[in-house]
Amino acid sequence: MDVNLISSLTRWAIVAKERVDGQRLDQILELYSHLGHLPPDLRSLLTQIIALVDGSPEKQAPPAGVPEIEAPVNGASSQNIKRNDADAQECIDLIFHLHGVLAGSLAFSV
Repeated sequence: MDVNLISSLTRWAIVAKERVDGQRLDQILELYSHLGHLPPDLRSLLTQIIALVDGSPEKQAPPAGVPEIEAPVNGASSQNIKRNDADAQECIDLIFHLHGVLAGSLAFSV
């Protein structure tokens, strides 16, 4: 196993844990595994790395002086839709980032 790959996976895990929670991270790995790009042994290694690194999703507080708006009970607010879109974009970005790390390492794999 290439040291640069381990380093890149560790960096990816740190970024991922800062952006999404553990459940979403598991879903990302599951999806990427189903696409055929994450063999079980590499997924196991990545899961170990994720468990070792520090990080937690940062909840962004609204700017000072701007009150939080709660979603209506009978429908989704535009803020909830935007947050869901942002969450989806975070997942897409993390999948592309992980693919870049792993695809770039294929030339070094044994």
